Amino acid sequence: MKNIGYCKFCGNSRMVMESEGMTEEDLNNQATLECDCEGAKAEREVQYLVSTGKASLNLIVAKKSKKTAEALVPFVELIARGRIKKISINFDGITTASMYTTSSGKKIAVETRETVTEYADGETVDLLPPDEDGGRTEHE
Repeated sequence: MKNIGYCKFCGNSRMVMESEGMTEEDLNNQATLECDCEGAKAEREVQYLVSTGKASLNLIVAKKSKKTAEALVPFVELIARGRIKKISINFDGITTASMYTTSSGKKIAVETRETVTEYADGETVDLLPPDEDGGRTEHE
């Protein structure tokens, strides 16, 4: 049985143990994972960022909106590969989910922020009801 895979980056061949039932692509993927060339090392780092980024999405965003977390999943790899720096989605008018690489470039950060908007147009004045006068008395 053929159990040799080739690194996708340098082309070096490697024996793949326990290769029964693996396709040629599977063999090559495994050989790439095990290779010591710079391209394979960089790919392992990207895959690590992707897996931790997806885990962070599930931990932070999915508890507020599973659909938003699912919508952000395709962008994890783009961020891990440096193709985009940051993506933000406002998903309910109040909550914004953001995902970006940290300044070190070694991690993908995921955060949610809630925005409270207050509006005044200069014409309306909201008066406090008489019983909510901020603790002031008539003598002040």
